[in-house]
Amino acid sequence: MNILIASDRRILRSNANPFVRVLMEGLESHGHHVDCGLDEFWKNYTDYDLVYIEWPEDLFPSAHVTEKDIREVASQLDKIKAAGIKTVHTCHNLHPHDNNIIIKEAYDELFSRVTAFHHMGTYSYNLLKGRYPSQYHFIAPHPIFFDCKKIGPTKEEARRLLNIPEDSKVLLSFGQFRNDSERALIYSLQPRFHDVYMLCPRFVGGKLKRKNPFKIINYIVKTIVVRSKGIHTTLPYIDNNEVPKYFNAADVVLIQRNEILNSGNLPLGFSAGKVVVGPSVGNVGSTLEETGNPTFKPNDESSLIQAVSRGFQLSDDSNKIGEANYQKATTEWSKSKVSDIINNNLFKIIEL
Repeated sequence: MNILIASDRRILRSNANPFVRVLMEGLESHGHHVDCGLDEFWKNYTDYDLVYIEWPEDLFPSAHVTEKDIREVASQLDKIKAAGIKTVHTCHNLHPHDNNIIIKEAYDELFSRVTAFHHMGTYSYNLLKGRYPSQYHFIAPHPIFFDCKKIGPTKEEARRLLNIPEDSKVLLSFGQFRNDSERALIYSLQPRFHDVYMLCPRFVGGKLKRKNPFKIINYIVKTIVVRSKGIHTTLPYIDNNEVPKYFNAADVVLIQRNEILNSGNLPLGFSAGKVVVGPSVGNVGSTLEETGNPTFKPNDESSLIQAVSRGFQLSDDSNKIGEANYQKATTEWSKSKVSDIINNNLFKIIEL
């Protein structure tokens, strides 16, 4: 089967989100020819049997999306369908992170036109199957990008590398903090968990641009202020090779979102054998609840404190939950296992 992943090829770089690269490698392991690119989506789509679409935002030439861009994407999806080519959308999000109204239209246009939805949990599967019953829906879980526990340093070594006192209780909130409400989660925990080492590598928002001295100075000042409050932030970007070190150093992983559908931090935390705490929403919430990991109600401080407290209790209890998380991640969420599920469903989709 010839498959196109409609994303900019730059997403295959070693320091980009690994999801597309892992998907591509998994499909190739089943003998498919897989390309990744946007030019192919617009110009050479007839060379493919199936087009895999990840984030709708990827389909646009620039960050400034217009109504004209939306119409062009909808028209292109119609052309692809008319040519008899199947389309699959990985449901990473239900809407744009910034709730951009115009880009939200792109989600609606895409959802109504694709042949099939690839869900990573039961929440989005049930929700969108109810809204789009005539389309094909299947669940293939979020794969682990790598086995943190196996390939990374030990807990003791990771803490030494990160200058964390060995006997500390460590709460890790990995990934970018997108807004002040997410930062407020950490601030609300500090009075109750004053003895906990709050490791939040990307707590300070914004992108560093070497040609903009003002932004660099602004970032440095914000970082100093945040660190003075006992929050250990490091860099705006972390190389993928460094990721296992952060997860292995933690006792508990907190997914710092009030609103979310999926999170790569969940399988990463599981692959490090850690207890993971997250909001009781989306596929994240359903997965955590199914596996006995603590969840909190979004925008509910007392619920958050209770969930984090429970997380540390479970971590201290011989870390049975963490071990169960690790077994699930390495047996059910491995690249080979997930690609098997996807491959079986793609053959069914081709026959539709």
